[in-house]
This record gives sequence, structure tokens and C-alpha cells, in this order.
Amino acid sequence: MLCTVLCMQVGAHGTGAGIPPVDEMVVSMKLVTPAMGTLELSADKQPELFSLAKVAMGSLGVVAEATLQCVPAHRLVERTWVATRQV
Repeated sequence: MLCTVLCMQVGAHGTGAGIPPVDEMVVSMKLVTPAMGTLELSADKQPELFSLAKVAMGSLGVVAEATLQCVPAHRLVERTWVATRQV
């Protein structure tokens, strides 16, 4: 879970066109802030702050809890090649 929260907070990208970034899988979160205490955020509860907090890199507070939407496992295939420039 720690890896997921870290990826969520930095707005890490997805992989390919069909796999969204981790922050798009967040359904709700509890954010602990220095000034406003613990906030419960979701698309229904403070949606603007929720959108910002998902990728705030910790600048708005500490994510104490995150609920993620589960998705089917992805089968990723790596393709590598070497390209040379002819002189």
C-alpha cells in the first residue's frame, strides 16, 4: 500500500493508453492537515480539494488512509530494440 500512496501523491503516470495513473483509481482518502485536522475527501466530499490532494506530493497534508478502486490485473509486455544511425 505504501508504494501505491507514494505513486498516488506524485501523480505517477499509467502504462499505455489503457492503464490510467494510480491517482485516478483513488475513490476516497483521509488527509491529516496541520491547520484543518483530518479531512475526509472524495468526489462527493470536497471534490476540488480531493482532486488536488491526490497529486499534492504531501504539500497539503499526510494521507492517512486511501480507498482504491480495484481493477483487473494487467498483462504487460516489454518490447525492446536497438536502432542505429547509419553514417
